[in-house]
Amino acid sequence: MPLNPQVQQVASEPDQPGYYKVTLGNIRGSHLYGQLARPKSADPAAKFPAVLVVQWAGIYPLEKDWVVSRARRADWR
Repeated sequence: MPLNPQVQQVASEPDQPGYYKVTLGNIRGSHLYGQLARPKSADPAAKFPAVLVVQWAGIYPLEKDWVVSRARRADWR
C-alpha cells in the first residue's frame, strides 16, 4: 500500500519547536494521523532522534505537547 506521506507545518511561537501534522496512507483507504516536532535549535542538516506520535483507537484530539515537550528536551543538550 502506498504511504503517500503528507507533512503539514503548523504555525508555532518563535521560541517553540517546529510542529507538524502527519498523514500516512493505511489499509482499505484509511489514514494514519500523527504529529512530530523538531527542536528549534537544530541545524537543518543535524541528525537527532525522531519521535512520531500517532493517534491510537478512539476519538480524541492529538495533544501538541506530546511531541513538543520532547523536542524542547532535545534543545537542553
